[in-house]
Amino acid sequence: SARSPFHTLERAREAVRKSRAIAGHTVAAEAPRAHVVLRAGTFFRSAPLSLGAEDSMITFQAYPGEEVFISGGVPITGVAWTPAKPPVRNTFEYRTGTLSAGFDAAPPGLHTIAEAQQLCAALPTCAGFTYDAPTANPANPVNVSFKYEVFWAPQSGSSTFVKNAGYLPDGLNLYVADVSALGLQQDVTGLRVGGLRGVRARYPNVKSAEQLDAMQIIADSWTAQSMPKVAAYTFNPPTPLRNDTTDGFFQTFKLGVGGPCASRFTPQASYWCANNSQGGGPGPYSAPVGVTADNGTDSLPHTPYVGDLSRALVHSWRAGRWFSWVFQVTSGVFDASSGRSTFNFSLDVGGNQGSRGGDSGQEFFIENVLDELDAPGEWYFDPVAHKLYLWYNASSGTYPPTDGSIVATQATVLINATGSQAEPVVGVGFLGIGFRDTSPAYLEPHGTPAGGDWAIERSAALFFEGTVGTELDGCLFTRLDGNAVFFSGYTRNATVTRNEFVWIGETAIVQWGYTDGSPVPGMGFDATAGNQPRGTYVGYNPV
Repeated sequence: SARSPFHTLERAREAVRKSRAIAGHTVAAEAPRAHVVLRAGTFFRSAPLSLGAEDSMITFQAYPGEEVFISGGVPITGVAWTPAKPPVRNTFEYRTGTLSAGFDAAPPGLHTIAEAQQLCAALPTCAGFTYDAPTANPANPVNVSFKYEVFWAPQSGSSTFVKNAGYLPDGLNLYVADVSALGLQQDVTGLRVGGLRGVRARYPNVKSAEQLDAMQIIADSWTAQSMPKVAAYTFNPPTPLRNDTTDGFFQTFKLGVGGPCASRFTPQASYWCANNSQGGGPGPYSAPVGVTADNGTDSLPHTPYVGDLSRALVHSWRAGRWFSWVFQVTSGVFDASSGRSTFNFSLDVGGNQGSRGGDSGQEFFIENVLDELDAPGEWYFDPVAHKLYLWYNASSGTYPPTDGSIVATQATVLINATGSQAEPVVGVGFLGIGFRDTSPAYLEPHGTPAGGDWAIERSAALFFEGTVGTELDGCLFTRLDGNAVFFSGYTRNATVTRNEFVWIGETAIVQWGYTDGSPVPGMGFDATAGNQPRGTYVGYNPV
């Protein structure tokens, strides 16, 4: 009741089920609609709310005039923050290269390096400065450009100083807390500080997690996979036949199944693993299994790393910036004679976010490395010691709050409504609710929907499969680190209207069905069974 509300969404769901059983409504899809009204506040979740066919005809909605959020995180409360020692850095860090054209933080001018550093330090909007001289200490004044953002690229003959904004070697900025009492069930892969995304400890530094063009490092080399780029076999039936395609492309269905080529995907099959695939690109799928970079001023200057690298991630463009990979690092090796670090990648996790691969990446950045926790807003979680490190972006000596305004993400899915074509979930609705704070899903299993260029994970904050008449109206989807809404397999007549999607980590709305006609379930040429989304209406949604 309004005076005595239930504490959880599950309790409300069970109450609906019980009331229907008492009333004799044995078929939920034929029962009168039930309304679950959520009062103001945030419902924190570490696991999804599961809805089945027995939960048909339920609308979850915010109480009129009240703000309601469902969050995939756990608030950090009741912990003791203590100061931690940051790594040693310079206030300005030298790099060989240049800052690309962008907004100027101040007019360019002729300055000594000391003058330029003093001017940039005094400007909150100055992220760094660049000049045309191949040394960190030119003898004479140089023409300096001051930049608002650091879009850095190696370039002979040019130099850059990047400001480590907020870095105070003797200040109290970095803190650590033991969070074992919170009972976190998952690794912490995302953090919200005052509602904003924190930046997982990384290099190069960025002002915010959403900063564009963050991949800036050029590798010395990439390690190509040693296993052959072949599938176990190619499924290529003679029919159906299309003989009217341009240049004779795509006239028959092709699917490379199994083998090293398809081993990274779920299911293990891809058009780009088939024999004689058409349409350009690098041919059979492959992905790098390692990267090598040096500790010079144009690469990874803070290596060798001494901390744990088994959870580090390398984010890289595929050649041509066609898509971006995320690789799970398993180990690292430093060669002192050359100053080079080699990071080895997992073959089981990551490297599967695109369907047209290659032997090498392009520009990259590295994250989830404690040795790189050196900038405001950065954080790192140690799952063994259950310790959370945070460079709190405030004045020196200000301890991070313990009032719940810092949230550790735990769930990738908030709502999972799953039925079947025979017994669908009918008429479920979500009205006027905010959804936020899910964990990244880029390391989840990815599949290849067709002969396209990208792969995708069948997952989202709100996931629907085997549903009819789903309604999403007037909701806010924000700071979700994976997909926001996913209609999978058999879904019919869903409506997505008047919602706002902002700061979404991947795709706002995804539809992906299942098809028959091949040895791989869900990946054939025959869609006649109807196991795909149909009749979805999407309108009036700012994205």
